[in-house]
Amino acid sequence: MKNKIVPSQKETQTKLVTITGVIDGDTFDTNDGERIRLFEIDAPEYPKGCMGVDAKARLETLILNKKVAIEKIKKDNFGRILGYIYLDKLLLNEVLTEEGHFTPQRCKVIFQRIYTFLMFFDNLRCQQQIFYI
Repeated sequence: MKNKIVPSQKETQTKLVTITGVIDGDTFDTNDGERIRLFEIDAPEYPKGCMGVDAKARLETLILNKKVAIEKIKKDNFGRILGYIYLDKLLLNEVLTEEGHFTPQRCKVIFQRIYTFLMFFDNLRCQQQIFYI
C-alpha cells in the first residue's frame, strides 16, 4: 500500500495595486488590468435598488484611486480574481460585512488571514515601500 501524500498548502499571492474603477459593491479593476472580486462575500447587485448603489458607493469611497493589497485566493467562473482586500491594516472583506453592505457567502472565519497579511504589511513598511500618516 502506497503512502498517501498530502499536498502542502499553497502560498497565497499578495501584491499592492491601485484601484482604477469600481464595478459594483464587490468587484473592481486594478491598474494592472485585473478584475478583482471580494472573496467569500456577496454585495447586492448594482444598480438594482438602493442597497446595490450604497454598496458600490461605499467601496468607491474606500478604495477608488487608492493603493490596496490583494491576497489572491483563486479565480471564479468569470475569470475574476477572488481575494482578500486590505487598505492599510483593515481587511475590507470584514469591514464591509460588519457595516452591512455584504452578505457572507460562507461561515468561514476570515480573521486567520489578518495575521498573515500583517506580517506582509509590516515587511513592506520595513522596506519603506509604504508609509503611515
